[in-house]
Amino acid sequence: MELAKAASRIALSLAPLLFFKNRKSRRMLQKNLSEEKRPVILQRIRMRTILVHMLILTPILLFWATIIASLERTPLTGRCVSIFFDALVGITQTV
Repeated sequence: MELAKAASRIALSLAPLLFFKNRKSRRMLQKNLSEEKRPVILQRIRMRTILVHMLILTPILLFWATIIASLERTPLTGRCVSIFFDALVGITQTV
């Protein structure tokens, strides 16, 4: 869980930087640029967009992986059966 918290703090601190860089690049594209710079700027925008998606998805995936790993260690069905069985034994002994 701590790893997911640390990853989310890092991701949420870097994501706005990438958003602002993309916004600046999009404004540069609106201006009349030479045809040589346009593909370079578009490639940078694509790479930053992929980085933003990775930064946002990493903490989410780590969080859910932690939840799934903790569920695997908890024997829910065995616990419910034993609680139910103990309750039935208690009822039959009191009667």
